[in-house]
Amino acid sequence: MKKKNNRRKTRSLCEPLKIKEKKSNIKKEYTKLVGRYTDVPENFITAGSYHILSSLLGRFFETKAIPNPLKPGKGTRPNVWFIFSSIPGRTRRSTILGYNTEIYKKVLYEIFKDKKIVDDTILEEGTIEGITDQINYVIEIDDNTCFDIINSEMGPMLQRATGAGYEKGIIGLLSKLYYGEGWKQFLSKRNKKEKESVRRIPVGLYVTMLSSMQEPDEYLDETMILQGFLRRVMVVYIQTKDLSMADWKPPIDEERKKITPELENIIRKIIDLYKKYKDIYDKDGEIQILIQPEVKNKINNFAKELDEKLTGMDSNIIDIFQQSFWEHLVKLCMLESISRSDIINKGGKATLEVTIEDYQKAKKYTDEILKMNLATVDKILTSRKDKIESNNLKRVYNAIYSSGKAGIQHSALYRKMNMPSNKLKEIIEELERREKIKITTGPMTKPGIPPKIYIAKKLV
Repeated sequence: MKKKNNRRKTRSLCEPLKIKEKKSNIKKEYTKLVGRYTDVPENFITAGSYHILSSLLGRFFETKAIPNPLKPGKGTRPNVWFIFSSIPGRTRRSTILGYNTEIYKKVLYEIFKDKKIVDDTILEEGTIEGITDQINYVIEIDDNTCFDIINSEMGPMLQRATGAGYEKGIIGLLSKLYYGEGWKQFLSKRNKKEKESVRRIPVGLYVTMLSSMQEPDEYLDETMILQGFLRRVMVVYIQTKDLSMADWKPPIDEERKKITPELENIIRKIIDLYKKYKDIYDKDGEIQILIQPEVKNKINNFAKELDEKLTGMDSNIIDIFQQSFWEHLVKLCMLESISRSDIINKGGKATLEVTIEDYQKAKKYTDEILKMNLATVDKILTSRKDKIESNNLKRVYNAIYSSGKAGIQHSALYRKMNMPSNKLKEIIEELERREKIKITTGPMTKPGIPPKIYIAKKLV
């Protein structure tokens, strides 16, 4: 019998040492770093990490699992839109916006070598015409340029956009930018060349968002849900009840200075990945992201669950609002896959796959954001109801006050207010409770109950 050689095989001195490349995970590194040096709420940090992946690397990827109806043969790209919302100060919204803006600019400064072009890809606010002209100015220089909406005062801008001022119509434009729908504004042709008579944004633009505002009910309304803008955005809403002093860090801390060089390390890794993915993109087009069958089934079940909410008689605006969350989930799954940067060769093409682990991480965050967004919508609707009630109280009181010292009979007030009798009864009771009016009775003109007369107490 031949004796078995149990000696360990040794590597020849001439044989090169094979070291397995350590892959980066940008999301993991970013969240760990910012969490270590700051007391920014975890959900803000996670959104910040997704935004970095989406705005800088997502432009090179697509999934044909969801075809793009605007560009036949193309798929969905992972552009995500986040708006941070909270009380001012304590939640450090500006900290994340500051870090992300710095990373975004430094990466692209290295790529484009033209700081002005990079700065102009950040859309903050302006008129429809101004934003359109800025976009066209940039894409004339580089038609593959993508854009990022970064605005620390998104609330006031949205508030102005719903009024009659110079930013009216911006919300409709933003809704189109999310899907890359393209946009046209027809101008007067008088004394103008044919090509100058239309202001346009091309189809297929890739636009991301990271913005912030204070409490949502101050700036958002029901129309933004029905019109579609709020269904494109994930509002990361941190309430005071979500905060804890256990996570607090002192504002004056020498340790915090260490974050700057460590952020530089992340920036360098993103630059390397950007160049790597751009080389693939320039050669073969968008890098495909495949979604594993098990993940597809889970996403489809989630979408079905959301759609079922709109099939019954009890469906409402909150159910409408939730419809787009399956799409948010898909994009977050794609970003989880991009973060792992585990490129494989499939059929001769560079490819990424969304694994069940990617899905689980993305679904966990989607569920948390959905919960926050439902709280946001509830606050918007409650605030709207309160405003309506307040306006109705003022209307009824003013009608009574304008009737003078003689007051106004109930029947006359009912005809004047043109509102349901039970609603008018509630308002009258509230005005009496607040001691704003005095209720008396007038002379009987026919048999029955004497008519009620309402008089403003200021006039009594």
